[in-house]
Amino acid sequence: MLANTPSQPEANLASSAVAHRQDNGWGSCAWIGPLLVVATAAGMIWKTWLTWPDPILDFGRELYIPWQLTEGQLLYRDMVVFNGPLSPYINALWFTLFGVSLRTLVWANLAILAALLCLIYRMVIEVASRGSATLACLVFLTLFAFNQYTAFGNMNWMCPYSHEMTHGVSLSILMIYGQWWFLRRGWMLAGVGSGFFLGLVMLTKVEVSAAAAAAFGVGSALALARIETTGRRVTAAVALLGAVLLGPAIAWGLLSAGMPAGDALRGVLGSWHHLLNSDHTGLFYFQWSTGLDRPGENGLELLIWSGIYTSVITTAVMLSLARNWRWRVAAGLPVGAMVVAFLVWNDASSVEWTRLVFGMDWDHLASPLPLAAAVVCVVMLARMLRSLNLATKVRAGCCLIAAVYAFGLLLKMILNARIFHYGFALAMPAAIVVLVALWNGGAAWLRQRGGRIVIYRAVMLAMWIVIVLAHLWLSDRIIDNKSNVVGTGGDRFIAGPRGQVVNETLKRLTQFAKPQETFLVLPEGEILNFLSRRRNPIRYGNFNPASVVLYGEDQMRAELRAHPPNVIVVAHVDYSSYAHRFFGRDYGRSIFQWLLENYEPVDRVGAPVGNVENRPGMVVFRRLPTHAAAVR
Repeated sequence: MLANTPSQPEANLASSAVAHRQDNGWGSCAWIGPLLVVATAAGMIWKTWLTWPDPILDFGRELYIPWQLTEGQLLYRDMVVFNGPLSPYINALWFTLFGVSLRTLVWANLAILAALLCLIYRMVIEVASRGSATLACLVFLTLFAFNQYTAFGNMNWMCPYSHEMTHGVSLSILMIYGQWWFLRRGWMLAGVGSGFFLGLVMLTKVEVSAAAAAAFGVGSALALARIETTGRRVTAAVALLGAVLLGPAIAWGLLSAGMPAGDALRGVLGSWHHLLNSDHTGLFYFQWSTGLDRPGENGLELLIWSGIYTSVITTAVMLSLARNWRWRVAAGLPVGAMVVAFLVWNDASSVEWTRLVFGMDWDHLASPLPLAAAVVCVVMLARMLRSLNLATKVRAGCCLIAAVYAFGLLLKMILNARIFHYGFALAMPAAIVVLVALWNGGAAWLRQRGGRIVIYRAVMLAMWIVIVLAHLWLSDRIIDNKSNVVGTGGDRFIAGPRGQVVNETLKRLTQFAKPQETFLVLPEGEILNFLSRRRNPIRYGNFNPASVVLYGEDQMRAELRAHPPNVIVVAHVDYSSYAHRFFGRDYGRSIFQWLLENYEPVDRVGAPVGNVENRPGMVVFRRLPTHAAAVR
């Protein structure tokens, strides 16, 4: 498919890249794009500063587990963790070097984000233009990096619900860049490096690992095809495989020093060995996440939004190709008719225009992303196969690797692709790939046909601005609701009403638990353990419906019986998304019954736990005297 001479001069590739970088007239103003990106990043950080964590759900685990690792605990032996070992130990390293605090993790994640932005900017320049690179970074910053679109935090790059997601995506993009160098120059060192990065990705999350492995397979196949002799090709393939296995092998060896080899292997595999657990993967939450809970309705939404985008893009193309104002007016009629229909449907005469645009349901706005990413894959593959020019083939191959990765990430939400929730990480690469394809690829196609690029890009830019402004408005509504300062010093952050309940509960804990005593939050809330620097004595820290199904209610209850905490806090958490709303009522009944038999309620903060109005609240339970607990 590609020329089989990896050592031939690459001057044509370099000159082609220069031409692409200068196609938007930014060649002499290279500083404008980076300056705009830096200014946008500063503005987003200022606007969202310390509003990123959730005061109860998920993120406490991201703080508590690395802290415990610095205290001598061992992953998988002393703490049950669903994913691979890489992220907890990376965060423990930050804590060891810079001190245990939320602020340490924030600054570390900000550094990772900055490095990733630089990498994305560089990569897009190499296959497209400075304008595309700038827009790609702006899309990342304004839609994915800092914002919050749900009542719960954590779905952002600063305080993610799972660092395995952000670390995995970052390492995957680094792996893809290594594949590009391997493909373009035939440098075996770049290929081995990309294989090593893939091995690290395999120590994070399944969905990220699977997408990265697919992209690595495509890139390696293309690069190996350029090697002339079979012997060298086989040697290179073995070296690539060895590089992939190196990281997991090191992790297994290190974990085996503190636990049985089989347990260490299961830890290295992370959530891979849970894939066949149909009770876990069949939960309503995961069906909703993929969109398979309502395949017909979600498929229709995908088609509707695809039609909307197609109409706008078609109009942009027609306006660009039109030779006079009459043809341009005719080209704009489809979008104009769509806008009029929208206004009539929403009774524009009685509704403020801002509510028409910003108050609509944007949940399915990103639903066409899997289809769009698949189209980019097909187009790049066709261009690579048909072109006789080496530079075009290689550039198309690089784009294909990125598009395969972007599409692979979206498989977890194939019929429910979204910017919010998991989309902050899973949809980001696809959004960038599709944006670059439209901005640069569409312009190149029109240029060959004599179209006016300025008109086409103006329409594309207007569409992007509307989407960004709408999401900034949605995010601002949630961020402006946060006014409660939680924690002190380096652990300080800002939360909504649930943060006030967390604060008050932490204050009252000092009345019911001595400094050396342990406590547990049910069904979850390890952030209280972290903020109070009190240990959870059992291996389990999360009792949500997925965890109870995965690890077994009987096993979790047995762990509690063997190592009962001095204090247990029961928090109000609504798990409607799992179709099991409240702990102790809709699931986990035997654990809750054990709690009632062995503990007594001593205080309550906020609303009653399990209230249907979903108001925040917590109940503090103190363990009964030792002799009473022992008989149970």
